[in-house]
Amino acid sequence: MTDLSVVIVSYNVCDLLTTCLLSVHQARAGMEVEVFVVDNASQDDTLTVVRKRFPWVKLIDTGENLGFAKANNLALKQAQGRHLMILNPDTVVGEQSLKHLVDYLDSHPEVGAVGPKVLDPDGSFQATSKRGLPTPWASFCKLSGLAKLFPKTEAFNRYELGHLDPEMEHEVEVLYGAAMMVRREAYEKVGGLDESYFMYGEDVAWSDNIGKAGWRCVYLPGEPIVHVKGESTRRSDTDRDHHFYGAMRIFARKHFKLSFLSRTLIDLGVGLALVASRIRNRKKQVIPALVDLFLMWSAFWMVLPLSPEQPPLPTSVTALVFSLIGLAVFVQSGAYRKQAPRLLIFLLIAFATFALFTGFTYFFRSRILAPGVMALASGFAFAYLMGWRALLLLLRHREGLPKTLIVGDDEIALEWAKRARTGRFGRMMLIGLTGWDPDKIGEVLDGLPVLGPAKESAGWVRRWRVRKVVVSLTAAPIREIIQALEQHPLRNARVEMFDTSLLWDGEEVQPE
Repeated sequence: MTDLSVVIVSYNVCDLLTTCLLSVHQARAGMEVEVFVVDNASQDDTLTVVRKRFPWVKLIDTGENLGFAKANNLALKQAQGRHLMILNPDTVVGEQSLKHLVDYLDSHPEVGAVGPKVLDPDGSFQATSKRGLPTPWASFCKLSGLAKLFPKTEAFNRYELGHLDPEMEHEVEVLYGAAMMVRREAYEKVGGLDESYFMYGEDVAWSDNIGKAGWRCVYLPGEPIVHVKGESTRRSDTDRDHHFYGAMRIFARKHFKLSFLSRTLIDLGVGLALVASRIRNRKKQVIPALVDLFLMWSAFWMVLPLSPEQPPLPTSVTALVFSLIGLAVFVQSGAYRKQAPRLLIFLLIAFATFALFTGFTYFFRSRILAPGVMALASGFAFAYLMGWRALLLLLRHREGLPKTLIVGDDEIALEWAKRARTGRFGRMMLIGLTGWDPDKIGEVLDGLPVLGPAKESAGWVRRWRVRKVVVSLTAAPIREIIQALEQHPLRNARVEMFDTSLLWDGEEVQPE
């Protein structure tokens, strides 16, 4: 009988899915494992790559984006394994990660589900690996920030169970749907994921159902995995915030007996948290817009009183009206989007906007403002906008190119460096390599020095203020790489991983 069925739901993450499947392929040794990939109508090359490169994978093409729960259930109904695992496509598992979980379920018949310790790519612990139920109090502490203020206090951080040592095994109420293994008997008793949830929350409901059916849910460290959190969502037009906070509302209404007042308070809290999250997630767009608004208002507020003709509104209000009109024009022109227009185009739009302001006052100068004063105010506003953007460019120039460290000294790492020099991965400064082969330390490989052991990469990140680290998953066993990241996290750097996909020549990855 098949030992394990792994179900991976994918959406527009072909490169990450490939890395995930390669790691799962290496983790199959010694077990009978079947792997399902359920593709939710990806717009990239997922279907083609999986069919050509991983013919042993059971591929399900949904033809539409069914969401996480429905897509998983399609494969779970077909799975034949003694144990069933849902696994995110943006994960990397070590060679022993799957067997560690399977062996635990085999030796603990009272356990219905088990989940591993989950790490960020930089080696930091993902607190969602072990959680409590999102009760009204736990949700309030999470949404209000009390859990962050008191992360180790059980009373205030029941949601992420911050009082429990992440290095110890614990029975928990909720496991993480990014990597969750369920005993078949438990699955047959409680059924699959609740399809009321499009994404987020279904793992909470599933864990709760398993617990209510009399099974234990266990958080099991020892063989951690890596999870690039939220990458599928970032690559889609799915409203993450809407689904995440909506899942809280669905769970509360389904699993708790709530009075009208409790439901109202929960809905209000979730709504406020949603608004706050949208602002927080868009701070890179919101902050420049607020700075522009303030600078325009300052310019108009200082100069408009010089006009002999004054509008009926106070100067500060008049200044705000013109500033808001200008901001609205900039927003509509896409000035604050991720793919914003070039600086010159923005300045031309700003110049045209202020010219229209001056023209407007010229035609209504007898009742509003003197055109000359408006022209002067617009000139100041334009100078302010241009000046602070010039300052930002200067600061970025002084920072120089982002320093990049490569963790790995094998052929794949050198090939990545070769392609990076061509600009394929963006502008950067390669400072060198850290490696796993002690004999290569101190050598220069293809023009890059091997600075030291891979396990000392965190030191080089701090010393050189490295902003990006790329990790070759072929330079050493993945398990060893993950353990090194866990023991020496690469904090304050953006970490990416790559593998043999860089050199893929169309050959299949054959099962062992």
